[in-house]
Amino acid sequence: MVQPTIPELLRAGFEILDEMWTTPDNFVRPRCPDDCEDEGHYITYLAKLVESPEIPRHIRARAFDTLETIAAEYRTSNEPNAIPPEMYTWSFRVVSRDVERPKQPRGRDGQKNLCRDRTIANSVAWLRRYQGYTYEGSIELVAEAAGISPEAVRTVLKNDRDSGRPPPLERVKAVFSRMSIPG
Repeated sequence: MVQPTIPELLRAGFEILDEMWTTPDNFVRPRCPDDCEDEGHYITYLAKLVESPEIPRHIRARAFDTLETIAAEYRTSNEPNAIPPEMYTWSFRVVSRDVERPKQPRGRDGQKNLCRDRTIANSVAWLRRYQGYTYEGSIELVAEAAGISPEAVRTVLKNDRDSGRPPPLERVKAVFSRMSIPG
């Protein structure tokens, strides 16, 4: 079996990251079959996704849309006894405007860029610390894998340093320690 190269791994990682932002259904997919008796838990899960500010907007919007679709299916099925109480609760909260569909912000999606930028900074830190690349070498490699210029990577790194968040190397070490990977 041929082992993937580091550039191939990075490229695949950036492709997966992009896919996560273009296919939010992966986050709102049902955890049980349609005939599951426990649809109330799924409705609660989606409702929590919609109201969680740390969840990206497009995933919250997709969860809202999914709940809307489920409510429409219950409405047309004419089986009021089969509707879980969680759906009534959710519907009342929407009708009373306690909960609204997350709106699309104007301009670029800042959360998508933030996620991409953190991945870029963490990738550079990982290459330098664990793979022995130089600063410039890691920037070149990440730029190629992400499909952006080395100058854009340098800008991301500068903005990350100025952000007040923990440095990328500390974030990478924390992930490796949670995964029990020797650092």
